Parts: sequence; C-alpha cells; structure tokens
Amino acid sequence: MRKEFLKLVTVFAAASLVLSGCGSSSSGTDTAQTAAYQTDSLYNAAPAGAENKTVASDATQVTDDNSGAATASGNETETGNGTAQTADGTAETVKDDTARKLITTVNISAETEDLDSLLSSVNAKVKALGGYVESSSISNGNSQLYGADDTRSASLTIRIPADKLDGFVNEVQKESNITQQSRDVQDVTLNYVDTQSHQKALKAEEKQLMEIMDKASTVEDIMAVEQQLTDVRYQLESIESQLRVYDNQINYSTVYLDVQEVSTYTEAQPQDLGEKIATGFIRNLKAVYHGILNAGAWVLIHSPQLAVLAVLILLVAKAVRRHHRKRIAAKAVKETQKKQSPDQKENAPETQQEAPEKKE
Repeated sequence: MRKEFLKLVTVFAAASLVLSGCGSSSSGTDTAQTAAYQTDSLYNAAPAGAENKTVASDATQVTDDNSGAATASGNETETGNGTAQTADGTAETVKDDTARKLITTVNISAETEDLDSLLSSVNAKVKALGGYVESSSISNGNSQLYGADDTRSASLTIRIPADKLDGFVNEVQKESNITQQSRDVQDVTLNYVDTQSHQKALKAEEKQLMEIMDKASTVEDIMAVEQQLTDVRYQLESIESQLRVYDNQINYSTVYLDVQEVSTYTEAQPQDLGEKIATGFIRNLKAVYHGILNAGAWVLIHSPQLAVLAVLILLVAKAVRRHHRKRIAAKAVKETQKKQSPDQKENAPETQQEAPEKKE
C-alpha cells in the first residue's frame, strides 16, 4: 500500500511539472494554439448528439479573432462574434473577460503663475476622481544660482482611474500652461492571460495535493506531500502578487506631473520671421535685466566677504610693492658700484680704514 502511494505521489509530481510548464508559456501564439487544442479536445470528448455543447464546466477558450478575445464555459458554445448558444438554443451575449490589458503612463511638464493654487486644485481633482497622489516633491526655489529666475517647482506622481485619465489631463491643461506632454501605452494582455493560466494550473495542483494528503497514512508520506504542497503554494502566492500588481497598473494610470512657477507663460514658437526676431530680442533683453539685478543682489549679499577680501588684497599689494622697491634700490647700488673708476675702488678701502680710527 505504501509503495503504491509513493508511486502515485511520484506520478502526480511529474504530471504537475508538465502542467506547470504548459501553463507558464508566455508566447501569444502558443497561448492561442493551446486554447484551440483544448477546445478541439473538449469537442472530441463530447458524447454523440452534443456537438454544440462543451462537456467541461471550467473549460476556457482564448481566441484572437476580429472581434477580440472570447470565453466559453459551462453548457454554452461561443461564436466568434461574442454571442453564445445555450442548451435551449437561445442566443446570449458573452462578457469579454479577456479584454485588452493596457498600462498607461502620462508625462506632463506645465507652468503656472500660482503654484500653491494649482497644487490645491490638482489634489482636489485627484480626490474627486477616486485617485491618489503616490509621491510629491516641492522646491521653494532657494538655490544659490544667479543670472536666472529663482522660481519654485513641484513634481508629483499621481494615480488616476484609467477611465478618468483624459478628464484629469484636460483639467490640468485648463488650469496651467502645458509645455510638454507624452503618453505611453503598454499592452500586457498576453502576459496577463498567461499568468492567469499558470494560476489556474497551480490551484488545480494544490487541490489534488490536498486530496492525496487526506489519503496519506504514514508520517513520511504526509511530509512528502506537504513539501510539494508548500512549493505549490509559494508559486501560487507569487503569481497572485504579480496579478495584483498588473491589476493596479491597469486600473490606475500613472501621471508624472512637473510644474514650474513662472511670472509669464512660455509662448508658442512663432512662425513669422519678424515675430521670431522680436520675441527673441525681448527675451534676451529681459535676461540681461534680470542678470544685472541678480548681480547687484549678489554683491550686496556677499559685501562682508568682499570687504575682507579687499583688505587682504591691499595688504598683499603693499607688501609686494615694498619688496619691489627694495629690489630696485639694491639693483641701483650694484649698478653704481660698477660705474666707479679703479682709483675710487682703491681709495674705498682706505676710507673704510680711516673711519674706525676716527671713531676711536
């Protein structure tokens, strides 16, 4: 009895590995072929006279035809146009459970004349739409860079329900000046369906292991099944966590909003040559004006340091000038000695000898 039980566990483990491998295929073509194969198997296994019915209540057919993916289950036969034929012959619309799974990300750079007012409005709008602010960062413009406008800015990561994304973007556009906007849409339908298939396979394996656990009679058999059951449940938790992440990213679009507070909005690039020249000249004139103001402010702010630096420069300049004068004087004495006649050079020592005698 024990040997037969061990053989049963071994056979079941091998079958589970094959089943998990089939469920973890990530190719869209393989998924469609697998679904078609399962459908053919179900029809082939159906009894005579029941050609228009499926025999497995949990059978799922995943197809990718002109009308999108479709699902067939229970005693219904699903057609390619999204309708189902029930047992009594009535037509019934089937819900598309495998709709496209799209992850949308929007990047927005905007300008505003009142940062606080815009942030309050954005937060209120996000809350009203059922979204939330995932992260935010606000800069008060306390940089030490001069020569440019010292403005405030904010960066927000916002999660908005996917079906309300366009409305939120329109509201931001009304209340600010959008200078740059981009949108990225990622289709994860194939990965999502493949992950769901893997989840179903693991749940079926867990159920069978629980049935084998009930039939186990020895401690060794129970421990062997428990080890296999632990591995299956660990994989199942990982798969379910991945599905939750997918659901969150699909149901809530991500908006990266960067806002800068400015005194005047950036205008659209003019097309006329005269307008381009005039706009560029005015912009550069303003830049020069702000540069002069910022330079004056810099001098006033750092005047104590500049005063100390000026005193040090004066002291160093005086020391250098004094040293330079000494060098010039020494050089003049040497040149004078070179120009003296030989007689003067001979009399010079005598004069130097007489000088001490006079002192005595």
